[in-house]
Amino acid sequence: MADTKPKEDVQQWYLRINGESIFGPVTTSGLTLWAEQGRVLPGHEISQDRKKWIPAESVDFLGMRWFVDDGKCELRGPLNKKAAEALVASGKVPQGSQIVSSDEVETFNPSKVVQAKQAV
Repeated sequence: MADTKPKEDVQQWYLRINGESIFGPVTTSGLTLWAEQGRVLPGHEISQDRKKWIPAESVDFLGMRWFVDDGKCELRGPLNKKAAEALVASGKVPQGSQIVSSDEVETFNPSKVVQAKQAV
């Protein structure tokens, strides 16, 4: 009989903020939950060994491919989709702000991106 139990999440990750504060270790699912909660933001870095750090927004499993468009050509993000939805629902961005995927951003211009604040 085949084993139908989900595989245990044994990978451990660390989150570094502003190049100094380190949180973890946390499992892959825990780190993904942090991204969904808006606790993992652009500019944050992750590592499995606390030696090699990579930008969190470049890690596919975190799903940080979403932006909040305030309607005035300013984008906040990239964020996890749930974090972007929570930011819009919170009222901390202008009314009428919309969530757009990175695929929908036709001409990505980094100067138009406002770093998402720890406000989610």
